[in-house]
Amino acid sequence: MARHLHWPDKQGHLGAKVPYACLYRFPKDRPPYSISKAPDGFDKDAFAREHGCNPDLLHVHSDSGESYLYVKDVATTLLLMQGWARRIDEVLFGATGSEEPDQILNDVRDILEDTSKPETERLAEVAIRLGQGKFRADLQQEFGNACAATRLAVLPALRASHIVPWKESDSAQKLDPKNGLLLSANLDALFDRYMITFRPNGKLEVSKSVMQRDLERLGPIQDLQSKPCDRRAAYLRQHNAEFERREQERENYVMKSAR
Repeated sequence: MARHLHWPDKQGHLGAKVPYACLYRFPKDRPPYSISKAPDGFDKDAFAREHGCNPDLLHVHSDSGESYLYVKDVATTLLLMQGWARRIDEVLFGATGSEEPDQILNDVRDILEDTSKPETERLAEVAIRLGQGKFRADLQQEFGNACAATRLAVLPALRASHIVPWKESDSAQKLDPKNGLLLSANLDALFDRYMITFRPNGKLEVSKSVMQRDLERLGPIQDLQSKPCDRRAAYLRQHNAEFERREQERENYVMKSAR
């Protein structure tokens, strides 16, 4: 059944009731799904600039002292839904395999605090985690000190990315360079959160939640420059499966957020 609202004209006067596409839902810190009420001091024009949409297609309607944002057309709704899908990564899916020092430190802390394992086993795992220098060195040698996709050769901007996350790998997989890719920092961040993946043939796939304008700002994101070997392809299939699972989660989140 179509929903209707008294939509204002350009002078701000309310006219006859016209159909609208959706009632926008604003994020809430917890739980991860969202609510409809607009935050206090909401600025419609600033919101439109941030999301790259026409403010004339948005309307803030007050009801019983609470404000709500209505979206007039389907195209704008779809644009905003990309933002909803993207938020699921920030709220539901944490980072998993970054080789940044803070991530390594957090992993070491988690290992030491896991009292379900004997102390000797925990210390052995810490030694492996702190031994990631060899993992990175192996990847740098294999990929010629350049990003496996873009060929960026600025070493401080490159990350040794696990394909199957370090926490989910067994002892051999943790240090297996075929379970890794040398990626530029921006690709590593996207790969780590399953917002991009590489197929076993090296082809890039990007999540629908990554907006086109952001892709343009990131610069060219390319396929892997060389076809993965069989062992790396097997790891990538696991990454692909998790990517697809999260894409479904994103889609479900959007459907639940819209009404």
